[in-house]
Amino acid sequence: MVSSHEESSSLLKEIRECDLCRKYSKHTPFVYGSCGADLLVVSEMPPRKAWDDNIGEKWRKDLFACREKGAPHTLCEWLGMKKEEARERFFWIQRANCYVNEGKEYAFQHCSSKYIPRAISLVRPKVIIILGRSAAQYFTQFEKLEDAMEKTIKEGVEYKVGDKEYPCFVLYHPSPANPKRKTEIQKEVLNKLKAHLVVRPSNET
Repeated sequence: MVSSHEESSSLLKEIRECDLCRKYSKHTPFVYGSCGADLLVVSEMPPRKAWDDNIGEKWRKDLFACREKGAPHTLCEWLGMKKEEARERFFWIQRANCYVNEGKEYAFQHCSSKYIPRAISLVRPKVIIILGRSAAQYFTQFEKLEDAMEKTIKEGVEYKVGDKEYPCFVLYHPSPANPKRKTEIQKEVLNKLKAHLVVRPSNET
C-alpha cells in the first residue's frame, strides 16, 4: 500500500519534472507539500525575478528558504503562524507552477486542470487558501476579485472534488507590490479564515 508521504512526493516530483511549458528551462516549479498538510494554498504563477533566480529549487528543499518577504512568510504573518508549524501544515501549489512569458492562459488552464484536483484529493485539506485573481478564477466566477472576497465573508465559497466540498478563502495576493493586501476586506477574510483554522497542539508543530 502506498503511503500518503509517497503519494505527495510522487505528485510533487511529477510537477517538478513536467516540461510542457518550459522545454529548455532547468528551473524548478514552485510547489511544496507536507503529507500532513491541512491547508492547501493555491497561488498564481511564480514572478519572473523569482523564477530567474530559481527560488523554486530552494522551495524544493525548504519552503521558507527564500526571500524573507516572499509569499510563504507573508501568509504566515497574516495567520499568526510560526514557519515551523507552516512547514507541516501547507501544501503549496500554483495555478501555473512555472513562469511562462507567452501563453499564460493556456498554462493556467492546463496546469490547473492537471494538478489542482489531484492535489486536493490527495491532501483532503481542511481549508483551501486562494491567493490572487488568477488563482480565484479557477474556483469561482466573479467580475471583480472583491466580489469573490465578499462571497467568502457572507456565504462562503466551496469547491467540490468527488463527493467532498472544501471551504475556500479568497485573498489578495501577498506580493509587496500589491497595495490592496492591507485593505479592510482583506482583513475581514483573514479574520474569518483564522477563526476557521484548527489550532494544533504544540507537539505537532
